[in-house]
Formats: sequence, C-alpha cells, structure tokens
Amino acid sequence: MKDAAHVGKKEFNNPKWKTAYYIVMQRYHDILLLLEYLLPFLIAKRKQAELVIEYCKTRIYPDHLVHLQEGRTWRGRFGPSYDGSEIWFYEQVRILNRKGKANQGREVIGDDAERSVQGSVS
Repeated sequence: MKDAAHVGKKEFNNPKWKTAYYIVMQRYHDILLLLEYLLPFLIAKRKQAELVIEYCKTRIYPDHLVHLQEGRTWRGRFGPSYDGSEIWFYEQVRILNRKGKANQGREVIGDDAERSVQGSVS
C-alpha cells in the first residue's frame, strides 16, 4: 500500500467542531486491505466499513462472463459500469452517515434480496 494513500487533516473555524483526519485512496484493493485491517477496531463506522468492503469486492472480483452475457458495458480500464446493486451500497452508506436527531437509530434499508432485485431491474 506504499504510495497508495494520501493522509490529510482538516481543521475547522468553529471551536465546537473537532479536527477531522482523512485518508484518500483510489484502488479498490488498497481500500479493501485497509478496511479489513481496521474492521476489528471500528465501532461507530463499522456498518459503513462492512458495506464498503462488500462493494470493493464486487468491483475487484466481478464475474466477467456474467457481465458479458448480461450485455453490461465496460468503462475502459475501470471495469464494468455500475448497476443498481452497486448504487445500493452508495445509498446505504449515505443513509448511515446522515446527521441529526431525526436520524438517530437509523438502520440500513432493505437486505441482500432487495439489493439483488434492484440490481436486476436496472
């Protein structure tokens, strides 16, 4: 993972806000390795990490023959285009990341069966 990531720090003007630290990574394999390493230590962001791990696996290990049979297009070196099942991951992480009292106790919507149905519809 050497040279695969950029680590940054963002400080805010509001004294009530904490300093934020972030990691920018572009390769799915590197993201997968990092999250699998961090997973045992995550509490608040565990569900998000599990979703991103599952998503990365769909992008790293796609079934190429299935994509060709279904007529999915390829985006050059970036692999197959996105379908409804992959967009589902984005939507679920976004739901979990919502802030505010109205969103406390939020849960991921749907399950694997719903995701597979959404993926086959698009």
